[in-house]
Amino acid sequence: MFGYVTVCKNALSEQGLKTFKAYYCGLCKAIGKRCSQSARLGLSYDITFLAIVLSSVCKKEISMKDKKCVLHPIRENICVENNTALNYAADMGVILTYLKLLDDWNDDKSIKALFSMLLFAN
Repeated sequence: MFGYVTVCKNALSEQGLKTFKAYYCGLCKAIGKRCSQSARLGLSYDITFLAIVLSSVCKKEISMKDKKCVLHPIRENICVENNTALNYAADMGVILTYLKLLDDWNDDKSIKALFSMLLFAN
């Protein structure tokens, strides 16, 4: 079940939205480092929410840095980095996305899901 978490930008403060975006960017980078660049396509708000919740439970100091992005090469984005909760959420996101694609293949024989699973091979 992916896609049920969305960002209610109107309800977040400016700092809250900045923090959410930093986790989102950090997750994207973590997935790229820990799995493969193509696995970044499985990034979702659901997993970003998981990373934020886990970080708040761990209560460890988070490190944020400005980093460049392939999708946004002109400006630097603030990213959370080297966070245990972030790395765990990145791993879980990749696993859950792969299992969702596998389920789509098994249930519907979706060719799209089959080829998408190949993107997760590393």
